[in-house]
Amino acid sequence: MDTGLLPDTGSFSASFRVRSRTQGVGRLWILDWSDPSSGNGLRVGIGADRLWLRWGSVDTSVALVASSWRTVAVAIAGPSLSVSVDGNRLADLESDRVAVRSGWSNRAVASAGGLDLAWILAWDVALDPNGLSLPR
Repeated sequence: MDTGLLPDTGSFSASFRVRSRTQGVGRLWILDWSDPSSGNGLRVGIGADRLWLRWGSVDTSVALVASSWRTVAVAIAGPSLSVSVDGNRLADLESDRVAVRSGWSNRAVASAGGLDLAWILAWDVALDPNGLSLPR
């Protein structure tokens, strides 16, 4: 799915309910909103029992059983990214390479196979990701 609805500037939040249908795959990108030529952007993925996060120059992961349904939420305010899963904050990241998003050419949700996606919701403000990621 194309995600042209996400804003090019300013704060925003997104929430998605997802699970992996494959085991042992390194990274399946749930949200790939980036610029491959510069490496800048936001990528959120699951695989190999990890939640994978790329935010500008930051590339990290957190342990997560991805084969069960998970509700993941991200909130962006300037250079800050907050990520929560099932109501628990897992990461707060800062990057200086994410201010201008209009030129990022990748704008996709669940572009890789092997994912079940129940929903994706987006807001044009930075909301509390803990509340957005509470299972419903």
